[in-house]
Amino acid sequence: MQHKGLREMHVSADDIELELQELKILSHIVSSSSLSEAAKKSGARKKKVLDIVDTLNRYGILVFFPAFSKIGLSLLLVAGGSETEAVARKIPHFALHLARSDGGMVYIVLADKKSLPEFRRQAFGGDVDIHVLGEVRGWNTEVIPYLAEKLGAPEKFTINSLIESLEKHLRDKALTKRELKKLFKHYKFREEHTRRSTRVYYVDLDPYDILLLDAKLTNAYTTVSSIARRHNLYRQVLHYHYVNHVLPVWRYNVIMWRDVHSSTRPRLLAYRGSDTDVVEEYFRLLYPTVFTVRPTNDKDLVFILTYLPGNREERVNELIERYRLDAAKVKDWELRATFFAEKPFSRIYTGRGWRSIYEDYVRAAGSAG
Repeated sequence: MQHKGLREMHVSADDIELELQELKILSHIVSSSSLSEAAKKSGARKKKVLDIVDTLNRYGILVFFPAFSKIGLSLLLVAGGSETEAVARKIPHFALHLARSDGGMVYIVLADKKSLPEFRRQAFGGDVDIHVLGEVRGWNTEVIPYLAEKLGAPEKFTINSLIESLEKHLRDKALTKRELKKLFKHYKFREEHTRRSTRVYYVDLDPYDILLLDAKLTNAYTTVSSIARRHNLYRQVLHYHYVNHVLPVWRYNVIMWRDVHSSTRPRLLAYRGSDTDVVEEYFRLLYPTVFTVRPTNDKDLVFILTYLPGNREERVNELIERYRLDAAKVKDWELRATFFAEKPFSRIYTGRGWRSIYEDYVRAAGSAG
């Protein structure tokens, strides 16, 4: 029997219909210490928040990505040939394996900072591209509600209709590249001041924190109470660790809509140029972008994981051409997931810190050879 609070949402590979209140809840759910706090931030009753969370959980997966540098890890994007997979599967740090349409592989890797330099020098004989990544930035659940209100969207609207209104707004308000960059700078400012702020720069994790990170990475809609019940732990203990150790390392929401995944393959795009900051922020408003991420040592390069079909990139191309942006697509890989590592943080946590990726690589390469 369906929960009476659930509503039917229209979710497809082409568009999604959302209510403004749902977007507001989505922007607060991860950054809040409890559903009561999310209700207070959004101005909704807790019962309404529960109903919206149940609905959103039914149609999408919310992922908690921490600021990896704050927990002593680096996030890597590794691209190589298919021959790298035999070794990659044996290293617990390799969290996500994606097969490319050209026969190669892409890996998302969690690496300890201590042995990372040696791993980068020796990995796969140097026959791979390794990018140390910055923050994972998801679909912009902070700015989209702001734009919906500013542009006069009805209480229930589709993302495509919102983007059409935004494009008209851009044509009216931003006649030059300078004005366009100023507008997107304003949107970024709004996002920074909407998100939870923290002065925590580093957290020494313990087993409770690892348990929470693994659960929240799988689906951030999971409550601390349900995690405590599942593992027969005191909720108050886990709640303390969540508020004081886990929330301070949260940065951005990442959401993946379920119905999209069944009908469309993801694509990993890379754009290069001095104006990719605008392209990145625009992609973060488009449905259905999953996340964007930049290498830490290459400010002109941005990677974008999206389910946006190739024939719907006209919006991006038109934006680049209209404002003569210095941004060009340099990679376009169609992907399929090979496997996701279960409990990726637990796999590399020893109780005293993170496992050495270089030592694990040497062992895996030796056994594969």
